[in-house]
Order: sequence, then C-alpha cells, then structure tokens
Amino acid sequence: MKRALLASLCLHALAVFLPWQKTGQLSGGIRFGCLTAEICYAKSNEAILPPRAPVYKSGGYDGQFYYYAAYRIAGADVVLDSDSFRMARIGFPLLLSPFTNLGPLAVTLAMCVIPFLLHCCALVMLSKGRMLFALNPFSVLSASLFLADGLAFSFAAIAFALQFQRNSDSHARRLAVLFFTAAACLCKETALALPAASLLLYAQQRRPVLLYCALGSAPLLLWWFFAGFSPVGAALRGTHENGLLLYLAAPASLFSGRGLLILDAGALLASLLLGVIQNGATCFTWLAGLCIAGAAAASSEYWNNFANIARLFFPSVLGLLLLKAQRGWTWFFFVFSALYLYKEARAEYLL
Repeated sequence: MKRALLASLCLHALAVFLPWQKTGQLSGGIRFGCLTAEICYAKSNEAILPPRAPVYKSGGYDGQFYYYAAYRIAGADVVLDSDSFRMARIGFPLLLSPFTNLGPLAVTLAMCVIPFLLHCCALVMLSKGRMLFALNPFSVLSASLFLADGLAFSFAAIAFALQFQRNSDSHARRLAVLFFTAAACLCKETALALPAASLLLYAQQRRPVLLYCALGSAPLLLWWFFAGFSPVGAALRGTHENGLLLYLAAPASLFSGRGLLILDAGALLASLLLGVIQNGATCFTWLAGLCIAGAAAASSEYWNNFANIARLFFPSVLGLLLLKAQRGWTWFFFVFSALYLYKEARAEYLL
C-alpha cells in the first residue's frame, strides 16, 4: 500500500510540476487556449481566468473547458465551444463549482487535488493490483492535462473494487456500486465501458450487484437528455476517416508515442483471447474488447493526438486488475508513464 501511494504521489507530482515549471504558473496545466482572434475562449472568459494564466497559441486543451464549466454551474457568464458537449461531462465541473466562490486559484488547486485524493481512495479500496493502478499512464496523463479522465477512472475503480469484495451483494454495497459507477460516467463517458461490461456479464452470472453497476449509466443518460447532448452529434464534431488506418499509413508511425498504444492494443487482444480460452467471458474480456473496438473505430481527430487516443484505453485497466499475471503490465505501465513524462519534459509550449 505504501509503495503504491508513494509511486502515485511521485508520478502525479511530476505530471503537475512539468507544465507549472515550463509556464511559471500552476494554471499552465489547464491549457487555456487562443487559436485565432475568432476562436479565443481565453479572451472570451478573461474575467474568470487565474492571474497571469498562460494562454496557448495552439488553442489549448480540454482542461480549460472543465474550468469554464465549473463557473457556468456557479452562475457565471462563460463561453464554451459547445454547450451541450462540454456540459455533458458534468461530474468534474460539479465538484469544482463550490471552489469558484474562493477564486480562480482555489479552482486551479482543486483541479489538482481532487482527482489525486480520489486516486488514493481507489488505491485503498483495491484488494489487488494496487501498483498496477498506481503506475497507470492514463491517470498520469490526466494529472498533467488537468482532465476528468483520472477522476472518472478512480470512481470506476472504487465501483469495480466493491463489486468483487466479500458481501458485494448486500443492499448497501449495491447502492454504493451504483453511486460510484454513476459518478464515473458523469465525469467522462468512456467510463460507460464499466456498466456495459457489467450488464454483459450479468447475462451470465446473474449477480445483482452487476445489474446495479449497469444501472449506474442511467444518471448520465438522463443528464444527456436534459443537457441536449447527442453522442451522434458529438461524433460528427470530428473527421469521419478511420483514424487507425490513417495513422498506420503514416511514415514511422509505430515509433511515435501512439505506437505504444498499438502495442497496448495487441497485448490486450492477446490477453483477451487467452482469458476467453481459459476462463470464458469475464469482466476483463468485455472491458478489453470495448476498449479495442472503440480505439479501432475512432476518427482521425483522436488518432492525430496521443492524449486523445490514450484516454480511450483507460477502462481496460479495470479489467487488468482481475488478471493473475499483472507484473508484466505493471512494468509496461511504468515505462508508458515514464515515456509520457519524458515527452512532456521535452515538449515546447506555444505561448
């Protein structure tokens, strides 16, 4: 437990420190952006930005929209690139919104601290695979970019851990699984892989707690209806070409950071097939399969960006927690995290 917590602290601290050190401000990790004079959300929302907040000429990244959405919930007049798309991911902004009363610095600190605290809670809850979870690169990437994926991952890991503990079918445990699954899905829609896998597994095992996990997707689906969000409309935001095929056709593609994800998908597929042969369909089978299918079908908007495509893989780690052979994956994740941080340390920021 202590080693896992220490490893998490070191990786998350470094992930937060790198953009802080490069920009001179903790808010540099939020990646406020201004692509052109016409597309400049940092300028449109200047009144609520932290003092001396770095603004990226590349347009920034998704962390800025969680920040803006928190102020939207608190009643501020903010501009988003798409109200329905950004507000659909309501979980993280909802947790951040009370801190808006304390000012921009408090919101910035909350964006760092809240996901890490939930990450530590998940480590405590997990009965096995703690080091695997501690070293996973998806939480590290989220910490560096101030994203909701790490928070969603931690909520999902807690729900996952509760499903496989003793007395998991008690009424209180079922409600807890439903709550944490719903929280994960409300933070990031990729967490829907967990209730989807649980529903498929329920068809075989008929354990009530699996059905409660599946029902954890309902609050997100209801929220999408009220927010006016459509998954189909969201898919049309990007390009329609198959990103994986375009990526593989590019010169030296396998030697880029995304090449690691090709190895990840291959290893997941091999583990999936081996697991089916040995144990039949399991929760790992469904989670790994859903991740591979989602990544393979993703548009070039995702495959053109390492962070975008990497975030589609995080539900697979939940399934890996069930595997007996975790040591190899733990080392793979450590290398993955280390290479991501090395890449971030060498990156040049366009400010």
